[in-house]
Amino acid sequence: MRRVLIVSPHFPPVNAPDAHRVRTALPYLRDQGWEPTVLAVEPRCVERVQDPLLLRSIPAEVEVVRVAAWPVGLTRLVGLGSLALRARGALRTAGDRLLAARRFDAVFFSTTEFPVTTLGLRWRERFGVPFVVDWQDPWLSDYYERTGMPPPGGRLKYAFAQQLARRGEPRVVRGAAALVAVAEGYIRQLAARYPDWNSARATVLPFGAPEGDFELLDTDAVVAAGIGAEFLGRAGPPGPPGERTARRSVPTSEAYETWLYAGRGGADLHCAARGLFAAVRADRAAHPERWQNRRLLFLGTSYAPAERAVPTLAPLAAEFGLGDLVVERTDRAPYFSTLALLRSAARVFILGSDDADYTASKVYPYLLARRPLLAVLHESSDAAGFLRRVGGGTVVTFADATSPEVLAQRLLATGWLQAEDPSVPALDAAVFAGCTARAMTAKLAGVLDAAAVSATSPH
Repeated sequence: MRRVLIVSPHFPPVNAPDAHRVRTALPYLRDQGWEPTVLAVEPRCVERVQDPLLLRSIPAEVEVVRVAAWPVGLTRLVGLGSLALRARGALRTAGDRLLAARRFDAVFFSTTEFPVTTLGLRWRERFGVPFVVDWQDPWLSDYYERTGMPPPGGRLKYAFAQQLARRGEPRVVRGAAALVAVAEGYIRQLAARYPDWNSARATVLPFGAPEGDFELLDTDAVVAAGIGAEFLGRAGPPGPPGERTARRSVPTSEAYETWLYAGRGGADLHCAARGLFAAVRADRAAHPERWQNRRLLFLGTSYAPAERAVPTLAPLAAEFGLGDLVVERTDRAPYFSTLALLRSAARVFILGSDDADYTASKVYPYLLARRPLLAVLHESSDAAGFLRRVGGGTVVTFADATSPEVLAQRLLATGWLQAEDPSVPALDAAVFAGCTARAMTAKLAGVLDAAAVSATSPH
């Protein structure tokens, strides 16, 4: 049995998108010949929504080593809140201790806190252990320069983060035994940036479909917990669209037909959102009676704490005259609450980024919820191609130059918005079988196997 040290600063009960690769892989790694040890940050040191039920999805035999990070209240005095910078020293010390005490065959970094991945270089030199990096998002990026959009956290913090990326990314890419990336586009970007890098060491590896999570959702203990209840309740029309964090109760299917989007917001979703809002506006103008009891709920649109979160989709809806139809809650819901809400919503929809290389990790939970699904995605997105192959929903795409009016016409042409009770298409079982968490973990184990062998092979 080989051993892998998995570095995942965000780890259950923390509910962060970059924690789910590791969480859903842990039940299957031992079957693939790998004994995992997880190195994570203490939940009390992480500014993220927490869901204790996530811990139930972690096998009891998995060793989890947690470290403390510098208090964010202290580091913010000098303008730093990054978990990577607050926890890197403690992760280094704990990793040194673990690697000195026992043999590990590989280190796997699965996180969007990219600065911690430079520890792989240290551990490779000191302990001779190869490392693999999970590329879930871009680290070094020119997206905000190209689009002119304001970067998250402001331009000063963004410039500082990009400076760290310019120093760290080339060393990590060239020094890693292998990379796995959630989208092909990320590998193309790195290959173009580093022509001397052997891109054959990179593997496209989307997140796996978390079927086990829906099984856990069905257990009596979880149902008895009343998850999702804090986000439900009879309510009147939504309040002012500019309200910072909508803490009012959310309309449910009992009071309204709720259409749910669960995930982050942001200006890069505005192309898809404008097309959707233009289509809704046109259909409501023609058939106002159809929209009297419908509401569009955008849930968990900001990673920022509630007091600093700013709505990004409700104000846009107001520009289209839909302020009475749209509710945006910036605060993140616990993970299992979100799954419960997806399954109870009348309909669900996905808005894709105008960055063609961005792949929405939420696609699988949406499909597993088995509700009428509409996906509005960039035509070059991996997710659009996958959804068309697997079925399970209606896909409408846009390009960089697509206007809201043209996208609205495409949406209306599907009939999905107008239908009283759209069907839920069957999934292609053969396609979906290759996308489960078990199948993706088998592919990950293959990457770790190759990395371990390369470290011991003569050069």
